[in-house]
Amino acid sequence: MPNDDVNPCQLSSIDELSRIFSQVVDMPRDRQETLLDELCPDHQVRQQLRAMLQADSSEDPLLDHSLVPKPVEVCVGEKIDGYELLQELARGGMGVVFLAEQIEPVRRKVALKVIKPGVDTREVIARFDAERHALSLMDHPNIAKVLDAGTTDAGRPYFVMELVKGQPITTYCDHKQMSAKERLELFLSVCRAIQHAHQKGIIHRDIKPSNVLVAEYDGRPVAKVIDFGVAKAINQSLTDMTMQTGFGQIIGTFEYMSPEQSRVNQLDVDTRSDIYSLGVLLYELLTGCPPFDKKRLRSVTWDEMLRIIREEDPPKPSVRLSEITETDANGKRDPGSPASLGNLVRNELDWIVMKAMEKDRTRRYETPSSLANDIERFLRGDAVAACPPSAAYLFRKFARRNKVVLATSAIVAASLVLGLIGTTWQAVRAGRAERVAEASRDAVAASRDEAETIIAFLKEHLLSLAGTESQVSVGTGLDPNVRDPNNRSVTLDRVRTQVDQRFADQPELQAKLKDTLASSFNSIGRYDVEASLYKDVLKYLDSDESRTREDRIRVMRQLGRAYLNQSQLAAAEPLFAEALDCSRQQLGNEHELTLLIRNDTAILRQQQGRYQEAEAEYQECLSLSRQLRGDDHPDTLDSQSNLAILYVVQGRLDEAEELHKRVLDVQQKNRPPNSARIAASSSNLGRCYLQRGRRDGGRGSFEAAASHLEKGLALYREARPLDHPETLEAQWTLAQVYCEQDRFEDAVPLLEDLVERLKRLRGSEYSTTLDAMNALGWACMHQGRFVDAENVLAEAVTTRRRLSLRDSPTVRVMGNLAIVYQRMGKLEKSIEQDTETFELAMDVVGPSHPETLSCLVRLGLSFLDGGRIDEGQVQLEKALDASKSLPGAFKIAGVLATSWKDAGDSVKARSWTDRQAQIARNNSVAGGSKLSVVLAECGTRLLAMRFFNDAEQYLRESIGDREADAPKDWTTYDTQSKLGEALFGQQRYGEAEPLLLEAFEGLKQHSEGTGDGRKADLGPALLRAINRLIAFYEAIENADEATRWRQKMADHTVSSKAVAGLH
Repeated sequence: MPNDDVNPCQLSSIDELSRIFSQVVDMPRDRQETLLDELCPDHQVRQQLRAMLQADSSEDPLLDHSLVPKPVEVCVGEKIDGYELLQELARGGMGVVFLAEQIEPVRRKVALKVIKPGVDTREVIARFDAERHALSLMDHPNIAKVLDAGTTDAGRPYFVMELVKGQPITTYCDHKQMSAKERLELFLSVCRAIQHAHQKGIIHRDIKPSNVLVAEYDGRPVAKVIDFGVAKAINQSLTDMTMQTGFGQIIGTFEYMSPEQSRVNQLDVDTRSDIYSLGVLLYELLTGCPPFDKKRLRSVTWDEMLRIIREEDPPKPSVRLSEITETDANGKRDPGSPASLGNLVRNELDWIVMKAMEKDRTRRYETPSSLANDIERFLRGDAVAACPPSAAYLFRKFARRNKVVLATSAIVAASLVLGLIGTTWQAVRAGRAERVAEASRDAVAASRDEAETIIAFLKEHLLSLAGTESQVSVGTGLDPNVRDPNNRSVTLDRVRTQVDQRFADQPELQAKLKDTLASSFNSIGRYDVEASLYKDVLKYLDSDESRTREDRIRVMRQLGRAYLNQSQLAAAEPLFAEALDCSRQQLGNEHELTLLIRNDTAILRQQQGRYQEAEAEYQECLSLSRQLRGDDHPDTLDSQSNLAILYVVQGRLDEAEELHKRVLDVQQKNRPPNSARIAASSSNLGRCYLQRGRRDGGRGSFEAAASHLEKGLALYREARPLDHPETLEAQWTLAQVYCEQDRFEDAVPLLEDLVERLKRLRGSEYSTTLDAMNALGWACMHQGRFVDAENVLAEAVTTRRRLSLRDSPTVRVMGNLAIVYQRMGKLEKSIEQDTETFELAMDVVGPSHPETLSCLVRLGLSFLDGGRIDEGQVQLEKALDASKSLPGAFKIAGVLATSWKDAGDSVKARSWTDRQAQIARNNSVAGGSKLSVVLAECGTRLLAMRFFNDAEQYLRESIGDREADAPKDWTTYDTQSKLGEALFGQQRYGEAEPLLLEAFEGLKQHSEGTGDGRKADLGPALLRAINRLIAFYEAIENADEATRWRQKMADHTVSSKAVAGLH
């Protein structure tokens, strides 16, 4: 029988009640009461749980408790796999954290987290393993590091982390009385840490002050993000077990969770949830309190609390600061003068914080890096990207809450417009009939004038609304309804149908309307419909001798451009040729329309690959336009842009960059800030930098490309519909730049949106759709989203097979799918896919093409991973034979050498090691630091196989190459330490000792930042160097020195700064 005390509105299910019960049942009585107060704001729920706890503690006379096995509690003083538990640090819902000391192989203090007895359900174990897995994926100075993992003798999982001794970030900042600038600088490192987690495919989901600890290292505060206990993988599971977010995971941290986290189904939570929590954390750092009052949230029902989080907007930080007195009632906080801080926070910082905390996640910063970049702009005194919400946005928010009223208003407005159109055209028809009946020339002329007036009215008040330039030219930006390509397409299609039906007996008016409609369809990128309309207009003009010849030339040009925009070059070419011939004869060589057609003809030549003809035409057009119209005329600027685009295609990037910069500078001075022309100029310059980055490998070029393309895309989205080809092309190019920068977390959303739009607009078989799907799969793979990558790439491969496409792009996408299978551990599928890819590559691109060779290498590696050693080595040898002279061939030889070493054949391993070194010397890795790395790798492999003489030769050669390039680099000292090992392996102790000692000192200096000025994390290298010294002194039976170096190892590990921990 149900218990009336359980309120179903406050607890979504009995399972949730059970989860809270499981968290507190094993606690001491006083701890149970404390936790109940924290976890259950509702009095009735607390009473129900107290009753359950009381029943649990009562003895059941029918049950012999001595026969029921109780879970064994891990206690202080126990040892777990070489770790001695010294002190309990924290106890959470699923685990207990101990301060522990690692006993062997090194002695050091660590944090050990073990799952609590009695809660080791499938779900909790999944969450526990997810936290360990999440931490193991990441390597960032501001994120806790996992050191070890295993299970206790009782079978409960645990993992070990480096120990963090710090304070919550808000507590630290208050105790240190840090200024707003100092708080912001510290907060930046938190953003970078979360950005790193997102790049590894991990959403934290529990960002709050107690999970961001600050400790001082060398006198400087360093923030560490801890506790990934409720982390979530982006679009995938962190473990093989299904994880569900339960009631207890959000209670206690609701002050920091995003609106989307407050929903029962959290499957839709993505990285932007962490952006919201970062905004809340920044809010508290600046004001001293979270956005929503804790007492209020704890005093209301569960549903009301979630409603507040989802719907209510907190006061801006500056407003909150104005309400805070110098110290609170308890006198515990003194974050500085609220009044003066309020002046600092007002405006830009208000905007930054509130943008991060937007209820609508599409309006938040897209990434933690974007948030950090805006804060850095604020600190530099530059303009920030965040801005106060516009009146239009505030109206849209109101509209969402008042849909019925506004929908009715829209229907009324639409009825008025349609009625006006109908009565106007009825009047036109009546007037026309009357004037025809009078058969008067003056009446016909008046009719024509009246028709022209009506056409102008329609252009201004109806059809032009579907365009963009009229709105952008007055600086209003594109109306949100007009920007929606679906709304505009539907509207224009309806108008087109009405024009065909209503004016079938008025060909002149119909042609004029179709002329205007064609321009509107161009503005939304519907080039196929545009071409159809211009064909109708041209047909009418050919039949009407009274029309001016210039009109016909203009329409021919527009029809040719519509074909050109669809890459229908054969259809465009005769139109441009006829239009140019007529324009030259009838209007002259210097007429504006003649120059425009010449410019279009140059674009056609460029797309046909006839670059010399295109360049000559561009240069002539540019010269004439400068003479006739001046350097800053739009037509002159268009000629320069087109010429610069050609230079990019030809690889003449310096000339292209100069032209693109000049055009952009002029456009920014003369155009409204949201002009599509500025968008085009900024995007063109970004594409130039992209090609420079690909050619030169310069990181700065990619950064410049991203900056200009981000600006271009933002402007296109204001000035053009979201589905417009120019908007999509800018989006596509920006995604490519992000991929070049390994910013896959930024590339994937752009590519997902692009693929969805292209499928809807052009279909799944469109070439650009398939290319974008390939890029999306590649980016998802690099994010660790292997299932998503597999799905999208498999779809692209299936489509290409169905279309019987046998080309280079097909080889690439099939190869990428094989890589995904390989990384997922699906070796048989990977081998099958690569075998098919290899056969196609041999046929399409040939045996020596990089794609073909990559197939062979992947096949070899898949065979090796699957234990099919002989087959793997055969494939790798084939790849090496075909690529000896290519860059990177030495890597294949290295893989072969390692495979023979692992197989226990040291003779063949040594032979392949020699071949690896020889290939590296002979081709692109000759000389310099790159060759030294290969030689050191060869020496290290031989050293591991105890070929001390051979190892010595390679290690000496490596050091010799390094001395010319980087004599004091830490890798030089690391190689020197290995050389010392090779020498004492030959019992050449006198030569080995000074090398070993010098190498240790060099590594130590670099680790402490006193070598060449750079500081590196060289813990593993230092430990290896010390181990070599211990082994050396043991070999020469110098027990005192061996003991001294063992102590140094202990001192080194103990003195290492603790960089991780758990709450």
